[in-house]
Amino acid sequence: MCVAESSSTQPSSTDVADGGRNDPEQAAKFSSEIRTFIESGEAELAFPPELSAADRKVVHDICYELDLTCKSRGPKKAGGRFITVYKPDAAQSAKLKAQKERAALRTKSAKAEPEVGEAAEKPPPDETAAGDGGEGGDGAKRQKV
Repeated sequence: MCVAESSSTQPSSTDVADGGRNDPEQAAKFSSEIRTFIESGEAELAFPPELSAADRKVVHDICYELDLTCKSRGPKKAGGRFITVYKPDAAQSAKLKAQKERAALRTKSAKAEPEVGEAAEKPPPDETAAGDGGEGGDGAKRQKV
């Protein structure tokens, strides 16, 4: 689907290949161009140096999701940095997929750990220490302000 055809509506998640990390409209403008590159016989796709840092990040995110490699180069001064996208060979593709699997496992375990830690760290509510003269003498410290 051409991005221009869907300009009146928000791009769907199938149009945008950035993993949902960016504004869909911003990502859609690069997704179409990168998907066309994938189907072409070209080995690399160079974007112009006029892309902002945010735009380059979107391109990096799309490349990550589509198992492509990319590299930002050039001086970090405004307008000097540019990004080039490459089709990986079989060995690079396997390495990228392994990296994504490890990242997914880290993300999954990081999401699970805080829930367990939070539940273990919270003491059960102690109604007698709410400042009503109960045992402990520190009821004023536990009282909500």
